[in-house]
Amino acid sequence: MLKSVLSAIPTYTMSCFPLPVGLCNQIQSALTRFWWDANSSERKMCWIAWDSLAEHKDDGGLGVRDIQDFNTAMLAKNAWRILTAPDSLLARLLLGKYCHNTSFLSTPCVSSASHGWRGITAGCRLLNLYLGRVIGNGSMTKVWSDSWISTTSHILPIGPPTESCRDLYVSDLLTRESRQWNQALVETVLPEFASQILLLRPSIQNAEDFYCWQRTKSSIYSVKSGYYALREDHRNTSLQAPQINPFDWQKHVWKKETSPKLKLFLWRLCRGALPLGANLQNRGIATPGSCPHCNAHETTMHLFMECPFAQQLWELAPFGQQLEFSNVTSAPELLMASSSWICLPPTGITSDLVSWLLWGIWNARNLLVFENRAIPAKRSMEIAIGAAREWLLAQNQAATLPKQAPPRFDQPPSRLDITLCNSDAAWSASSMQAGLGWHFVDDQASALEQGSCVLQRVSSPLMAEALAMREAVTEAKRTSLLKVWFRTDSLELARALNSKSYPVELYGVLMDIKLLSLSFNFFFVSFVGREHNVLADSLAKSALSTGSVRLY
Repeated sequence: MLKSVLSAIPTYTMSCFPLPVGLCNQIQSALTRFWWDANSSERKMCWIAWDSLAEHKDDGGLGVRDIQDFNTAMLAKNAWRILTAPDSLLARLLLGKYCHNTSFLSTPCVSSASHGWRGITAGCRLLNLYLGRVIGNGSMTKVWSDSWISTTSHILPIGPPTESCRDLYVSDLLTRESRQWNQALVETVLPEFASQILLLRPSIQNAEDFYCWQRTKSSIYSVKSGYYALREDHRNTSLQAPQINPFDWQKHVWKKETSPKLKLFLWRLCRGALPLGANLQNRGIATPGSCPHCNAHETTMHLFMECPFAQQLWELAPFGQQLEFSNVTSAPELLMASSSWICLPPTGITSDLVSWLLWGIWNARNLLVFENRAIPAKRSMEIAIGAAREWLLAQNQAATLPKQAPPRFDQPPSRLDITLCNSDAAWSASSMQAGLGWHFVDDQASALEQGSCVLQRVSSPLMAEALAMREAVTEAKRTSLLKVWFRTDSLELARALNSKSYPVELYGVLMDIKLLSLSFNFFFVSFVGREHNVLADSLAKSALSTGSVRLY
């Protein structure tokens, strides 16, 4: 049945065209039946609504994809490709046919448009939710209509602008000489955002602006991030008030150190999706609804905490404290309270035991209902402890398997004419200042040159490391060095420069390094341990504590 359900999802077609609503409903129905039915010949009760199943796991759902929203998220990837690669053959063909007098993102979908173009325009509407601009030289970004102030949030400047500045581009807020922010002008035009803007680092090498998707760290659109952005937009635009749920689903259910089957059981327990007597009666099913152990009304609280069978099992459970259920009124509260329970050492269980005990209570109840077999509470507890110990032993054996070696950077070929350059930075969170240091040595380990400076308004330690690297590359170009091996003790910075996948906040700085690298005959960047970067580190710290301030 799984194969037939998966084959019913036309993923390739969904990535090219918007599916009809009726077809989406049929696919959704097949997924629903697969989830709740044991086989295709019988139809069982759906305990959780589809909209709830499609919610993120953090919100109490299972993360199952809503077909229509998933279709739109896949179509948005085509729109992203056209937006970021307008010179491709397909982009030139479509833009030439449909976008004569308007921009791609604002082009309306005319009635004569093809089915494929309708899907692309649907993807554009999704992109516009969190589409931003990362500043290079600022010449392509409009101050008032583009989201450029934040790289993580969709923020537009508060208007309306005055007549003299309504057509400003971000490049107009930069000085022509140094290509840095004109602080006086920024504080005049956008005083409420001046502090955020001045932390941005534009390109001093005239790199162009580029589009970024603000819901991913890499700034590149992905179907997953687009799907959850669309789901969030649906919740924000609905008339229903947002539900405030203090229960942490990840901590108390999905990240528990227990079997995946038991995690799903805990989710159903907390969502009221177990076929207990009270739940069946609430669904209109004629059933006595009595507990098989004591004939009381079978609710979640009764079966797992109040029933004499459950109480006896909890009393025998090997926990280091007396269990108290007087303040527990629901299954989520039980899981939150049990997070502090400590299992006694003789059992040999260092993982979660509560989930196994709850599973033991549920299995004992089902044996009594369906097979008329009663087992004592002590035996049920022993079975639960044995299963927990067996599962934990299997995890320990899996952990002893050899792990894959971490990735290592390629080393440049051995050459005698390469100059080595180490760079480092020291950053102060209180003053938002950074001290930068760098030094050069030749192939004989003889010191050639060193330097340091202090910069204000540096947003993060990673930004400080990137600025130190840019200063070192700039100095190497100024002194006419042509073959340089640059080394940094920031692993994240080295990975970014070697992978060409630039973090959004570092775009302007890293693009400057890329453009400057074209001036060298040999240019290589690698990671070096802190113990081999002592001099650059001392230069940076000394500059931060005593050096003169250099404004950017």
